[in-house]
Amino acid sequence: MVFRYILAILIGYFLGNISCSNLMAKKLANKDIRTLGSGNAGATNILRNFGLKYAVPVFLGDALKTVIAAILGYVILGKTFEDFNIFYGFTSPEIFVGGVASILGHNFPVTMGFKGGKGVSSSLGLLAVMNPILGVIFIAIAAISNIYIRLYSVVSMSIMFLSATAYTIFDAQGDIIEICVLWFLFVLMVFMHRQNLVRLIKGEEKKVDIFK
Repeated sequence: MVFRYILAILIGYFLGNISCSNLMAKKLANKDIRTLGSGNAGATNILRNFGLKYAVPVFLGDALKTVIAAILGYVILGKTFEDFNIFYGFTSPEIFVGGVASILGHNFPVTMGFKGGKGVSSSLGLLAVMNPILGVIFIAIAAISNIYIRLYSVVSMSIMFLSATAYTIFDAQGDIIEICVLWFLFVLMVFMHRQNLVRLIKGEEKKVDIFK
């Protein structure tokens, strides 16, 4: 069983190493995404440099790789889809093994010198696996909020905080592992946005117009 956990973690981590933003930047400009704009390997930096039509597939790709990692890990650990409920999502904690590993692989990819993205798209992908209905709702809230607030760092951290709080208060399953994982992801997201927080405090954080 230990071997299965190791395998699920490794597969999830290396799936997370696939940088959709870097692949897109190399295709469009033959450059490393980390040399452009903010230097972050994520969908927001693609949006800043190339526009919405290229940022959307990057966002979806980063979310999808975590969905795949989570489900693969779940299957590797011997779980079946009988534990899935359309209203509560996956009720077994094994869904987090590959999913969290993918987020860590996205944030700290060994293939990119451990300098990756901030895990926003990947975290939302895991939320969508955990609970498809709530996941879609949170993604919709994030999209709408970004249009009006235009501070992606604030929206990202707020959505993760909202998700963790909602599961803590309303989770009908009362799964302490699920709750702890979400709070860990919130803390991780705050850590990954630490430079943004400094700029926010100084009033230097730049807004992003999704339509420009």
